[in-house]
Amino acid sequence: RYLSNKFDIRDLHTQVSKSFISQDLELNTAPQYCIAADELKDFELRDKALRIMAERMERMNVNLLNGMSPRLMRSLVQCDKLECGGVVLSEKVAMWLRCRDAAEKEGSSVIPLTDEDFYWLTHVQLMPQVSPHEALFYLNYGANYPQVMNEIGPGSIKSRCLAAL
Repeated sequence: RYLSNKFDIRDLHTQVSKSFISQDLELNTAPQYCIAADELKDFELRDKALRIMAERMERMNVNLLNGMSPRLMRSLVQCDKLECGGVVLSEKVAMWLRCRDAAEKEGSSVIPLTDEDFYWLTHVQLMPQVSPHEALFYLNYGANYPQVMNEIGPGSIKSRCLAAL
């Protein structure tokens, strides 16, 4: 698809998009498409892959999201097509954070997570409730993001974690 655009080969673009990608792009392949399309600045394909993942987030194997940057993960959880309750989303995001940490410990280079990333990944509008199974994880993990954890009020991640416990 990238080469067909680069060299303006429209027939190839049509064949790749309609014949191959339309059959191959599904929940288990969407993360790979999303990451590659983002790197190649194919935003149409990236957004299509994000929508597929968002629409089926409850069934998403989080291990497949391992290579996603914080920016792409934020796009996924903020997608207007997200079909996932806050409790399930809190479990998925926690698993993704653990996968990132494990990859980093194994020596893989990962894009650092910022306070802003952590804030938006756990935002109250996306994650109004935190899973009781993940509340302690978020409290401990959040220690790395004091700006987020020092917020006060019922919508703060700290308050939602305490309510879940």
